Amino acid sequence: MIMEVCNLVRMIGASFASWQDNYYDGVENDEFEYRGLEKEMYDEYINDTSDDYLLALKRQGGKNNQSR
Repeated sequence: MIMEVCNLVRMIGASFASWQDNYYDGVENDEFEYRGLEKEMYDEYINDTSDDYLLALKRQGGKNNQSR
């Protein structure tokens, strides 16, 4: 019984380690995974910020003037 529990714990640990390696490999390669609601929220944020930037440019007369 104890050996079965130990084997089960080892399998769970190995599975978690494998998942962790895959996750961090993706992060190092700039491959981010967005799923479901996270992707929707990310897309909405990107769209909102780009819309704000374009609106600000339009208010400036279409110029990107950063010199002071």
